[in-house]
Amino acid sequence: MRGSGAEILCSELQRAGVRHIFGVPGSALVDVWDAVRREPQMRVVRSTSELMSSFMANGHARATGKPAVLCAIAGPGLTYTVSGIAEALLDSIPLVFVVDAGAGVRADGAPGLQVIQQVDVLKPLVKCVFEVESADDVALATREALAVACRGEPGPVLLQLTAHALRGSSSVAEPEKVAPALEPDIGSIAERLSGACRPLLLLGQGAADAAADVERLAEWLRSPVIATTSGRGVVSERHELSLASDVAGGSASVLNELVEHADLVLALGCKLSHNGSRGYSLVLPPERLIRVDTSEEVLRLTYPSSQTVEADVASFVAALRGQIDERSPASEWSVEEIATWRTRLAAERPARFNPQLGPGSANDLFAALRRHLPDRGIVATDSGLHQYIVRAHLAVLEPRTLLVPTGFQSMGYGVPAAIGGSLATGERAVAVTGDGGLNIVGLELLTAVREKVPLTVIVIVDGYLGLIRLTQLARTGLETGVDVVTPQLDLFAQSLGAEYARLDRSADMDAVLRAAIESDAVTIVEVPMLEPPGIGRLRARGRALSTMRGAVGEHAVDRFRRIVRRG
Repeated sequence: MRGSGAEILCSELQRAGVRHIFGVPGSALVDVWDAVRREPQMRVVRSTSELMSSFMANGHARATGKPAVLCAIAGPGLTYTVSGIAEALLDSIPLVFVVDAGAGVRADGAPGLQVIQQVDVLKPLVKCVFEVESADDVALATREALAVACRGEPGPVLLQLTAHALRGSSSVAEPEKVAPALEPDIGSIAERLSGACRPLLLLGQGAADAAADVERLAEWLRSPVIATTSGRGVVSERHELSLASDVAGGSASVLNELVEHADLVLALGCKLSHNGSRGYSLVLPPERLIRVDTSEEVLRLTYPSSQTVEADVASFVAALRGQIDERSPASEWSVEEIATWRTRLAAERPARFNPQLGPGSANDLFAALRRHLPDRGIVATDSGLHQYIVRAHLAVLEPRTLLVPTGFQSMGYGVPAAIGGSLATGERAVAVTGDGGLNIVGLELLTAVREKVPLTVIVIVDGYLGLIRLTQLARTGLETGVDVVTPQLDLFAQSLGAEYARLDRSADMDAVLRAAIESDAVTIVEVPMLEPPGIGRLRARGRALSTMRGAVGEHAVDRFRRIVRRG
């Protein structure tokens, strides 16, 4: 084909299977938006800001494992996206960020309109920068950007195009065929797995595309399964082998005791960063740890291991299937023992993560949500106390259905990520946020209404930035700047063209959630939250610790707290 650089860009994206482009149209990229309009299989999803667009693209890519496309103008459009790009980097999300090169510096050295060193701003946050100055280079750069976003550890890529590249004319050749990946050599690992008496599987996001094969491997090994936040649902948490353990802020003592009982730990597609390892409190002895990941850098960092395989999990499991013994392995785990570990891990959840929500406990609410939400339905959260509650009580039944900002923890993430995930999959989405998060992102529900996204928004209302408040109380016993004013949500929903329900103490939890999920309209469900359990003790303890700091100093208090924890 022959066409402008903007037309070639959109044609290459369409050829790669891209169906949605997230962004806010701007004058510098008018040619791109015009080219998208003429691609019958592509759809522009306009949000309230480039920040929200970046979170939508995150949710879209997270729900599919395929690259999402974000588009913004140079200068303020680009800087708005920084948090979303950082989320994609830290959470290993494939994303292609298309931006124009801007006006540049004038011939006399004076800066042009909206000019910053934008490549320098984003270079630390992306895997690669493609700077395209000619229409002849657009096709190859676009193909490479899409490939690099997924190669090794997935992540964001910057594709910057000049006005000359977008408006110039060129022709496009057919892409070269990609050679198939080599099968990894894993003979010794197969032997170790066949002989393991107490194997343990640790699953991350990198195992999501091999979920069925990974589940069969777990069943063949008769191995209990634990997962990072992003790896939840690779093996359904209804499965008798799943331990469904993921509570940020909780102790890792029972989990570490479980690892001590295992004679081999196989970590599949796990980055094992801060959130994936309980703040690095998870203990994984190197001599018993085998790691499989597509990224050599990931395998090198954080947790050393006795063996590593640089491969995608699907290729690894396929190769393993051809080498493991047909006989049953030597597993000594019993179903009853695994059930006991599951009970112990659940008991480790802090009581403050099970507050009264409307007519029942947090556990009641998310058990009811699970009953009515399809297994493939998406649940997305912001950063905050509500996220911890969701992670503690929601059973995750399919991979890529719990969308949580794990590495960067941006507030305002949940609603746009749910929109992006629903657009990607066509599945019902539920965004869970607090009243503080709704303050940030409430008007993004206009996008959901306009795009006819099947979205339920559960708003947990306590009048505070809840998690920050708990942190303040734990340290000083006092709270500052964390109170939140919440709009009258029934009138707010009406003004948006959305439906509204309230889960107060007299409500039928199942009936309200069933109706909200089955509705074709965007629905806001208001859920009042009572004070979390133990808040009085937390306040008193914080005041006591604050007084001690004033008397004996920070280091002495830290020593005292370590002694109490051990004790």
